Amino acid sequence: MATASVVCWFTRSFFSLADQAMIYLLGVLLVSSTLERGPSLVAAVVSVAALDLFFVPPYFTFAVGDARHILTFAVLLVTAVLVSRQTLLIREQADSAREREHRTVTSTS
Repeated sequence: MATASVVCWFTRSFFSLADQAMIYLLGVLLVSSTLERGPSLVAAVVSVAALDLFFVPPYFTFAVGDARHILTFAVLLVTAVLVSRQTLLIREQADSAREREHRTVTSTS
């Protein structure tokens, strides 16, 4: 999430809030593809908090100046959690398939 924040910070002059949200979603996807469920959920929550803190006026507070941003945060959080969940499920299924293949190869040898 720190990397996503740095990328958003240096591109803030030409990226919209929606673009920045996509960068944070990519960060959540990368976390969930390498780590477990807990860190993935933390990454989802931190992505929303960082987006609000650094890129939504008033800056460097968690206050929201425009109520429309609340919908953006809600959609980002739900999407990040769902993407994280799906990524974890896919990774678990791939691990299970590799384990089954290993057992099959071992039992037929």
